Formats: sequence, structure tokens, C-alpha cells
Amino acid sequence: MELPTLIRAAQQGDVDAFGTIVARFQRMAYALAYAMVGDAHLAEDAAQEAFIEAYLQLPQLREPAAFVAWFHRILFKHGDRLTRGRPAPIVGLDADDSALKTSLDLARLAADRELGQRVRAAIAELPESSRQVITLFYLADMSLKEIAATLEIPANTVKKRLFDARARLKARMEPLARDYLAHQRPAANFPLTVQFLITIRTRNLPKIRELLAADPALVHAREDAGDDTAKQYYLPLSGGYTALHRAATDGDQDLLALLLGAGADPNATTSYGLTPLHSAIAAVQTEAVRMLLAHGADPQRTLVSGMAPLHWAAIRNSAPIVELLLTHGADPAARDRHGRTARDWAELKGYRPIVGLFNRHASA
Repeated sequence: MELPTLIRAAQQGDVDAFGTIVARFQRMAYALAYAMVGDAHLAEDAAQEAFIEAYLQLPQLREPAAFVAWFHRILFKHGDRLTRGRPAPIVGLDADDSALKTSLDLARLAADRELGQRVRAAIAELPESSRQVITLFYLADMSLKEIAATLEIPANTVKKRLFDARARLKARMEPLARDYLAHQRPAANFPLTVQFLITIRTRNLPKIRELLAADPALVHAREDAGDDTAKQYYLPLSGGYTALHRAATDGDQDLLALLLGAGADPNATTSYGLTPLHSAIAAVQTEAVRMLLAHGADPQRTLVSGMAPLHWAAIRNSAPIVELLLTHGADPAARDRHGRTARDWAELKGYRPIVGLFNRHASA
């Protein structure tokens, strides 16, 4: 099916049509993201978030023929966000290269972490324009003409940048870089994962059931919460949100029931230690808290900051959630890394009813 036809179908809400678009452009997206972030997992995260945003914003695209350039801008935004503030690689091209043998076979190269790190560092030292070209050429298997169209630059410029990149990598490193990039690919179920996360965002329950039936492991798929969600509920910016985190934040009981029934982990944690229970409490979703606790959510699981769910419930001034947590065994004496209990936080913020609740619980 032609791209304009697929885009028009996706603009009307056809997630399968968009899945076809993802499958068609995933290697290009991954290659461009890899050129920006220099890390396989971060590149996949950036590509995933870019595709999700592209679907949600697709109705704004007036000309389907402009999709590639339009998507490229979205991808750049996500890649830039992931790399902001990250330290530059410390391994240089001039480091000892006695271990880098051009005769090294591909299987050994792919398995050798140290060599992989050396290659990644060497590629990372290239100018971004050169990284883009060399990753698209080797990782996405794109022709010079296709790269030129994607980057909106002349084919001769692409050829020059590729030549310069090879020269900078040096003769011994270039074959290794070529073979290393050839092994970098997004996960096999990448298009299906993007479709699943889109259906979670759009609350398409029938499609969610269909996708989970096709691949039950999708229930554990992870994404970025997004800056808007983090700002709205004062959540820490960390990666690794599951669909259950999002359903808990939204207080979507139907979606929570579907995901929990499909085996979603109520104690899944983000890089900051955030569980779906924390997410529900942050958004003061009392019924979501009740459902998660009933399905085994741990009321004692703490964040990196040492804060337990009870701390957050007190800070959110939610007596019903505090009572739920205490009923399910939350320890009111637990302290965060600053030495404060949940009651201390309630007193600090002047939430007298919450302080009284803790006092009554202590005297019971």
C-alpha cells in the first residue's frame, strides 16, 4: 500500500495502518536516533516515543508526502531530550587498538562488549551530520539517494559526509563500525509495541485486547510518561513507565482491570522506583489505589528518595488513601532519606486531619 494511503487511513484512527508505517520506517528512525544518542536502548526509546507522538499528531499533517521530514523533526526532539545533559564518551579513537582486528568475525564482534563500546565511542566522536549518514547507510541499509531524501540534502553531500566519516573512523575501525552497526536493530516486535502503547494512550480497549492476544508480553511494554504527565502530577522524570502506570495515573478502572487480568505487574518500577501505586497516589486516584492493593501492590515499596506510598498519600492530603494504605499494612514509622515519616510530612504541610488520622491509628 502506498504511503499516502496508509497515512490517510492512520489519520482516521487505523492503528494497523500506522503499524505498517512503523514497520516501514523503523530502521530509519532507529538509525537516526542512534546517531543522536549513541546507545541502542536509548535509540529505541527515542524512536518509540517519536512514533507514538507522530500518530497522535498525525491529523495535523496536511501533506502525506511530507511525512518523512515531519517525522524527522519529531524524532530529533525526542533524541535531543534524551541526550540533554549526558556526558560525552571518554574513549577516544587514539586509544590502543591492538584488539581491533579487521578479520574478527561478526558473531564475536556482536558478543564482545568491550569492542562494541570502543566502536560506539568512535562513532560518537563523529560530527552529528556524519553520524547520521553512516548510521543510515550501514544500520538502515539506505541508499545514498534515500538518505538524501530523508535528510533533505543533495546526494553529493551525503557521499561527501560518508567519505569523511569513513576517513575519521580510520581504516582499521571502519570495518568494525560497519559490522557493529549492521547488528544494531530495534526489537523484532517494535511495530507491535508501538501500536500497543498507542492504543493505551487512546484507550482503545478492543484493540488492546486484540494485541495482547497476539503477544501477551506486550502488557510489560515500557514507555516514557511524557513531560506533560510528569508536570501535571509532580512525578519524577524517569523512564520505564508501563501501561499499568498510565492507567493508574488516569484512574481508568476498566483499563486497570484489563491489564491486571492480563498479568501486568502491580509492582513494576521505573528507573526512579515509581510503581503504579505511586502513580495512582500522585494523581489521587483512590479507586485505582484500591484495585492495585487488592492485586498485590506493595504498600512498602519506596522510591529512590526513600519515600513510600504512605509518604505520598500524606503529601497529597488524601485521608481515604492514607486509610487504605494503613489497612493494607503500610508502616507509619517508615522514614524517607531525610528521616521524615508520613506523619511528619502531614504536620510539615499543616494537614491537621491527616495528622489526626495517624494519631488515631497509633492509639488504636
